[in-house]
Amino acid sequence: MSPTATLETSEVTLEAGGEVSVPLTLRNDGDIVNEYWFRVVGQLKPWAWVDPPKVSVYPGTSVTVEVGIRVPRTWNVPAGVIPYGVQVLPTERSGDTTVVEGVAEVRPFHETTAELAPRISEGRRKVHPRVTVGNRGNAPSRVQLTGKDPKGQLDITIQPPSLTVDPGRDGSADVTVRPADALWRGGPCDHQFTVEVAPEHQPPLVLAGTYRQEAHLAPWFLSSFKVFPALFKGSFTLLKLIYALLVLAVLAAVAIGLLVVASGGLPPDILPGWIPLWLHELLAEKGPSGGGVPPGPGDIKLPDQ
Repeated sequence: MSPTATLETSEVTLEAGGEVSVPLTLRNDGDIVNEYWFRVVGQLKPWAWVDPPKVSVYPGTSVTVEVGIRVPRTWNVPAGVIPYGVQVLPTERSGDTTVVEGVAEVRPFHETTAELAPRISEGRRKVHPRVTVGNRGNAPSRVQLTGKDPKGQLDITIQPPSLTVDPGRDGSADVTVRPADALWRGGPCDHQFTVEVAPEHQPPLVLAGTYRQEAHLAPWFLSSFKVFPALFKGSFTLLKLIYALLVLAVLAAVAIGLLVVASGGLPPDILPGWIPLWLHELLAEKGPSGGGVPPGPGDIKLPDQ
C-alpha cells in the first residue's frame, strides 16, 4: 500500500533571495517497516531540498520532515507562482510511490540600471547620445525618460520616451540635443543637461551629460583672413617684378636686333613681326649699305643693247 504524504501548506510566499520551510507529514499505511527517500521535482528542484532526505517508518505511524526552499536573488528566477512536487520513494515495494504537490510564490524585486553614452557629446548643430536601461530584477521594468536643461539653452528630445524592459534584458533610447542659439565663432561652449530615468518601483536615476557646442567658423578659417593683406602685398610686388623683367627682355631683344642689322648680318625684311613699325622704318634707313634698303632683283635695269 502506498504511503500518505501531506504538506502542511500547499502555498507559500517568499522574497527573492529568501528562504522558507514547509513541514511534510508521511504516514506508512503498509504492514511492514519501510524506508522512504524524498526527491524534489519541478522548476524549484535546483533550489529545494528535504531534511532529512531519508526516513524509516513503522506500519501505521507517521513522521514529519521539512521541505526547504531558497531561491536566489537573480533575474533568471522570475517573479510569480512556481509549482513544485516532492516524490516519496519507498525502498520496499518500490511501486508504491507517491507525489505531493505545492506552489511557491516568488515576490518581485526591481533593480534597474541606466547609462548615458557618451557623457560628453561634441557638435555644431546637434548631437545624439544614447541611454541604455538594464533590468537586473526578476520582473518587467517600466521606465519614463525625461531630458532636462537647467539653463534653458538646449532642446532635448528622447525617442521613445518610455521603455518596458524584460528581466535580464537591456533597452535603449536615442537622445537628441540641439542648441537654442548657433555659435558662429570662438572656442567650444559646454552646456550641462540631465536625463532622468524613472522606474515605476524605484527612485529616479539621474544621468548627467555635457553638450560641447563647437563654432560654425573654425579658428583656422578666421586666422586665414589675417594672411590675405600680406599675401596681396607680396603678389603686387611679384607682378611688378615680372613686368619689369618683361620690359627688359623686350629692350634686350630690340638692342640685339639693331646690332645684327647694323652689322649687315640680318636683312630687315625678315625681322620678327612683333618689332614695331617705327623700328622697321628705322632699320630700313640703316640697312647694311648705310643708305636705304638694298635693291631687289626686279629693281635692277640693264642698259639697252
